Amino acid sequence: MATHYLSGHSVGALEPEAAIVETYIADEASIPIWGPVIVVAKGTGEDWARVEPIDSAKDPKVIGVAVGPLRDAGNGYVSMAAGQAIQVLTFGKAKLKVDGDFDNIAVGDALCTHNADGIAALYGYDAAVRLA
Repeated sequence: MATHYLSGHSVGALEPEAAIVETYIADEASIPIWGPVIVVAKGTGEDWARVEPIDSAKDPKVIGVAVGPLRDAGNGYVSMAAGQAIQVLTFGKAKLKVDGDFDNIAVGDALCTHNADGIAALYGYDAAVRLA
């Protein structure tokens, strides 16, 4: 199995030709890039649904991860204010930091975001939600 080092990849899907990226409206400022998001009610007179971040990708309401545009590179945010259009990867491969401090991670282990948006750790198979 090959290991890929993609430090230069900062926004968007890792395989754009095999991904679905949709536009949503940010419901709040400071949505982190690569963080999971859920759909919330759209604003009055808006045509697109709004999304807000959630700190656990195992939540059944998650529709994808925020992938762009990177508006605040210093803090890693795709939105600087509520109401901005952002891109959400709903299908495909996304970048994710892995925290191996908790357990040894083997090839094939299920990973899931945990305490921080966009950071993954080992998650037990018995309750894991598989993210494509």
